[in-house]
Amino acid sequence: MNTRTLVIFDEEKQYANLLMDYFTRKKDIPFQTVTFTEKSKLIQFLKKEKVEMLLISATDFNEEIEQADIKEIILLSEGTLPLEYSKYQSIYKFKSAENIVREVLERFIEIESDKESLVVTKGEAKIIGVYSPVGRSGKTTFALALAQILSEGHKTLFISFEEFAVFQNELELSSPGNLADLMYYYKQNPDTVSIKLQAIVQKINSLDYVSPIYYARDLRETTTEEWKKLLNHLSSVTSYEYIVLDIGDMIGDLLSMLDYCDQIFMPTVDDKLSEMKINKIETVILQSDKEKLLGKIIKTKAPKPDNNYMEERWIETIGLGNVGDYVRALLKQSV
Repeated sequence: MNTRTLVIFDEEKQYANLLMDYFTRKKDIPFQTVTFTEKSKLIQFLKKEKVEMLLISATDFNEEIEQADIKEIILLSEGTLPLEYSKYQSIYKFKSAENIVREVLERFIEIESDKESLVVTKGEAKIIGVYSPVGRSGKTTFALALAQILSEGHKTLFISFEEFAVFQNELELSSPGNLADLMYYYKQNPDTVSIKLQAIVQKINSLDYVSPIYYARDLRETTTEEWKKLLNHLSSVTSYEYIVLDIGDMIGDLLSMLDYCDQIFMPTVDDKLSEMKINKIETVILQSDKEKLLGKIIKTKAPKPDNNYMEERWIETIGLGNVGDYVRALLKQSV
């Protein structure tokens, strides 16, 4: 794979280094990032190297730089651009670094035509599913705690397949894209998915997550095979070691999705109805052609969280309370 180069130039050293830092955090992007704060050094570099993309302040841009061998130029503007620069893409310079990086990645997807070179082969992630036929079992709380704890030592991605996932609302974050958008890009061009993922992924502490689907219809209308193909692709072309799935009942072929997982945690509670539901799904599995699936399932009975659900941003601390302690002990035995 040919190494592509993104060059960042700004005479403000602190600003240039901040952008550089955000790009270097994005592990699964198919280009290296180089930063310059002195124009003479930038021009010298441009004369010797082919540059895929240049991100430069509009006030520093000039004709000599314009004539260099650069596939795409993006101007960082402080307001209105001069008319002669109107043909170039621009980003408002004083947006957050995170949003600037996101827009650059989106633009990279748009202009990239060499599909093969976009593939970033890293390895196979372990897929861990969390599912329960039992309501009010603390399934999502367990899944979030599990994913956050795994992310402390391993690069981990969390994806929710719940029909009405609400943890995004609790964090009060705007979403730059969600799981439906990721599936759309996969269907349009699978080789851009690793880049799109970096543009929309968000953080809970060290955990990466994709915002859940907003409309349940999008979840229902996507087949289980399509979801499995997307997950398989993410596992193959990203550097994630674990992908944790919060699996709901809206998945079309539930047993097929569970069987796809390397391991399944099944939260339950101590009451007769819950026991009957667990027995029912075990019977269904035994009557299917996926009886080996039972060997992947670990039943759990996590305690009720001792952190207050009314506290702000409680999700960010879920791995620190009694549920976190329970999950850490469980992981020592099972993962």
